[in-house]
Amino acid sequence: MTSLSIDPSMVTACRPSGASATAALLVFAACIGATGAAHAQVIAPSVPRATATPIAPRPVAPAPAPAPAPIGTAQVLSPPLKGTIMPTNFYVVTLGDSIMWGQGIPDGLKFRDLVAGWLQTQFGATRRVVQIPTHAHSGARILPKDGVPDVDTPHTGEFPNNGAPSLYEQTALTAADLSAHGISPASVNLVLLDGGINDIGITFLLDPLKSTGDIDQYTQALCIGRMQALLPQVIQTFPNAAIVVTGYFQIVTSESDTLALSALLAALGIQIGGPVGGLAGLVGGVIGKDQLVANSGEFAVDVYYGLTTVVQQTNAQYAPTVAKVALASPGFGDPNGYHASSTYLWDVGYFAIDEGNGVAGVNPPTTYDTHSVAWNRARECAMASTPPDPTCVDASMGHPNLDGEAAYAAAIEAQLAGPLAARVGLPPPPPPPFLQMQISSGVDNLGPTVRMGAFPNPPQLVKLIHWMNVSAVNQTGVVRGGTVSVQRTAPGQTAFGSGAIGTKFYYRCVDAYPPPPSLHAAGPITVGGPVGCTGVANIPGFPEQIFGVNGDPPPPR
Repeated sequence: MTSLSIDPSMVTACRPSGASATAALLVFAACIGATGAAHAQVIAPSVPRATATPIAPRPVAPAPAPAPAPIGTAQVLSPPLKGTIMPTNFYVVTLGDSIMWGQGIPDGLKFRDLVAGWLQTQFGATRRVVQIPTHAHSGARILPKDGVPDVDTPHTGEFPNNGAPSLYEQTALTAADLSAHGISPASVNLVLLDGGINDIGITFLLDPLKSTGDIDQYTQALCIGRMQALLPQVIQTFPNAAIVVTGYFQIVTSESDTLALSALLAALGIQIGGPVGGLAGLVGGVIGKDQLVANSGEFAVDVYYGLTTVVQQTNAQYAPTVAKVALASPGFGDPNGYHASSTYLWDVGYFAIDEGNGVAGVNPPTTYDTHSVAWNRARECAMASTPPDPTCVDASMGHPNLDGEAAYAAAIEAQLAGPLAARVGLPPPPPPPFLQMQISSGVDNLGPTVRMGAFPNPPQLVKLIHWMNVSAVNQTGVVRGGTVSVQRTAPGQTAFGSGAIGTKFYYRCVDAYPPPPSLHAAGPITVGGPVGCTGVANIPGFPEQIFGVNGDPPPPR
């Protein structure tokens, strides 16, 4: 992975940096006030919110910015040509946690910036894409953390905060920013939204002593349930906006390196079995790496299907004819997990030299790229506490890298060009291309052993023996990318397992007991529970593919 430098003159979307709210809004004001151009101006960035010094500055744009004007006030640079049709603004709001902020990623390469640039190319001279200064922040939760003031922070979004500002507070802050500058929140055209992983806690998700049932319970309650409660508030605040909810990814996959996982757990403070050596022993053991893979897969699958249901229910309630809300799942595969062959995530210590220099306040990078982002973050962490929190200094670990940002952007763009096209004013999508799937399955004793079950039932170690491999072809050849998962067909079943298209993976499907007779309505009693689970294949560019999966009978009572 190499870092990229940015030439500000190449950026066409209006995207003020996540610096202070006031400074960013002034940049934003100058940007949307300009006339006579299809693309937003390039404005010199404002100073980061943190007062830590020295902070390596970004290069100043080639041309000086015009004097800022209040948002909504025209700022005439030169008379437009006679007959020129001025583009209307397309306002984009972003709300969320470190994923939405773009941890470790410079402005211009964050996925929200990539999406803004893509939208600008789609609109051409008819619209001008304007990003509202974001309150998305590393560490933000959907609901505020008990005992932590739910207020905006003086730190940059790169600085991990203890849950604040919550997504509710971010929504209110953004609406207040707009209203204070004469723009109605009803003018917002698009909201990009994520949240929930910090409500659960990354150390909980990556604890190899947790079971898949534990992960399922917490994800459903703290991520899916809270997002379902939040969406009506976002819709009420920005009533005319299309909303793209971005999902999460499987952090640990079968291709993740065991020693690298030990280092990640140690860096996060998950000290199970002592120092790194003990961790390596656990991660390599029966309930170690296999359990991390299983739990990460459970989280990613729960998020996808839980948010899919939330999106469907929200559209049915608020937009039954033209879709208003869509889910963009980044679709990371096994090779893209943490320290896998083609990882989409930053490793622990990837920027160790820059972060060490940042803590010491020496050798600031001279270009604005991923290295300077790491230096600035480390310096800000060092100025905030002595000694600095190591999880703050290396906060990019486990977050999407440049390839991961591109995957997120592609997933969002697919939703904007697909189900949300009419809502955002893009041409209708073409019909999906040809797709043919082939499903291979079998049973062997080579599968992993994972801890399953959750309170009130005691967790148990289960050997996975069923496997499947789903491949797909279209008119151009073998399809790469996409995921397959095994889902419950009915309540009471046990269903678990997921993998990448074209990859063998192990799963578990156990049928439910038949309901006791007292729970049946009047009439004949059905003998036997549901048979089999549901397999779901998600392949970018194609509708969801559903098929049957054989299951085992329920165990003896």
